[in-house]
Formats: sequence, structure tokens, C-alpha cells
Amino acid sequence: MDYYITILCVTVAGVSYQVAVLTGIVRSGGDTAFVLVNGIVFMWLIVLRYAVRRRLYFIYSPPAVFLCLNPTEFCNALRPWPR
Repeated sequence: MDYYITILCVTVAGVSYQVAVLTGIVRSGGDTAFVLVNGIVFMWLIVLRYAVRRRLYFIYSPPAVFLCLNPTEFCNALRPWPR
């Protein structure tokens, strides 16, 4: 159970960054369809298939699969913050 909390501690920074950018900056620019397409294509066609394959075929542990479900948030958390 501690693994999930540790993963969430890292990914919550990425989630907050991604939500602010997608809902604020992109929508204020007038391209609301981009947010929809980004969510559908990336989450449903790439991330979920990737995580299911990791669990069923490669027998990853549940925390590793949970980490596979949050790749963009994890990358955003590792990105250097703007100055």
C-alpha cells in the first residue's frame, strides 16, 4: 500500500500541471476539441492498452501497472519547473 502513496506523491505534481495547462491555457485559446481528442487518444488507445499488456503478458506488479497508468503525470513531475 505504501507504493501507491509514493507513486501518487510524485504524480500529483504532474496532474496539477497537466490539468491547469489543458483546461486553462488550451481551452482559453479556443481549441476545446484538442482536450477531448488528447484524452481519448492518449488514455483509451495508448495508456490503457499499455497497462493491460504489462499486467497480463509481462506480469508486472500492481504498483508498476499503476505507474504505467500515469506516464504523462510522471513525466510532468520530472520536468524542471519554469523560472
